[in-house]
Amino acid sequence: MRIVTSLVLLFSTAPVFASQYPIQEFEVAQIERIVVRGFRGDVNLTYNDQGKLKVQAVQLEGFKGDATGASSNWNFRISETGKVIRIEVSPPGSKGEFFSIFNRNIERIPKFNINLSVPNRPVEIFWREGQIVAQGLKSKLSVSNKNGLISAKDFEAPLSIETRNGEVRVKNLIGAVDIESYKGSIFLEDVQGPVSILNFAGKSLVNKSKGRLVARSHLGAFVVQEVKGDIEFDTIRGPVKLINVEGDVNGKTQEGSVVVRVTKKPRVRVNGGNGPVVIEFPKGTGFWGNIGTEKGALSTLPGLKVESYGALRVASGSVSGRNSGRIFVRAKKGSVRLKPY
Repeated sequence: MRIVTSLVLLFSTAPVFASQYPIQEFEVAQIERIVVRGFRGDVNLTYNDQGKLKVQAVQLEGFKGDATGASSNWNFRISETGKVIRIEVSPPGSKGEFFSIFNRNIERIPKFNINLSVPNRPVEIFWREGQIVAQGLKSKLSVSNKNGLISAKDFEAPLSIETRNGEVRVKNLIGAVDIESYKGSIFLEDVQGPVSILNFAGKSLVNKSKGRLVARSHLGAFVVQEVKGDIEFDTIRGPVKLINVEGDVNGKTQEGSVVVRVTKKPRVRVNGGNGPVVIEFPKGTGFWGNIGTEKGALSTLPGLKVESYGALRVASGSVSGRNSGRIFVRAKKGSVRLKPY
């Protein structure tokens, strides 16, 4: 492993301080990816077409408090291993010393703020806490972060994000997006490409996008607006609201409410549970319908015949009109409603 540069930065119980470092440039002709690892602070990325990696600045903030039992050195290092450039913040001393600091108070871990100007090379970031902002990249970005804002804007590349409680904001991106979150907030706008979101308990909003969308959650709510592309959703209790969508809709939920409003002919299949299901479509739209519920209210339209099959009541048939589509809904305790607008 060739060490490009290595900085050992000192901190103590003295007042907080910062160190600014001059720009560092690295040729990347033989490099296949760039990896960034650290704990606290901000990482900012911008694109350059000069074929060089530029590390513009590194800032360290020392901690306030008792340093008893902790080593005094934190390392910032840039190294080249094979075809990978690694930018790493490493803790002092042994793992035991590090976890002694970490378990007492994460605020005792110093912050490193890193600004990168990156060429057309994939970037992987493994961070714990802080803001990660990327703009204008043209190669894949992968981010793993526990807390803090993750912002990606004006991309022409795939994006992959894993976060626990962080806020994710993506705008104006051409490429595939894959996001996994436990309880974070997710906001996507103007994405052209397939999107996959797994958000266990946080809220997700997708607006004005084109491409297939797969949305999964347990408690998390999904709101989708003005999306062109097929949509698949799977929730346990999380509500789903799809407004002004164009494409096939196929979803299921156990407890969550579902609202689907299509702009053209409906192509909708929903397996609901105990929450209400509402399907909205333009007035005068024709479709073949088959909607049913076991214990909920059933709101039908002329052309649909209601029949009972044990506990299940089903309304089925054809509704005349333009742009013939199809609607299939099943529910248990939840009501089912067809609503022209």
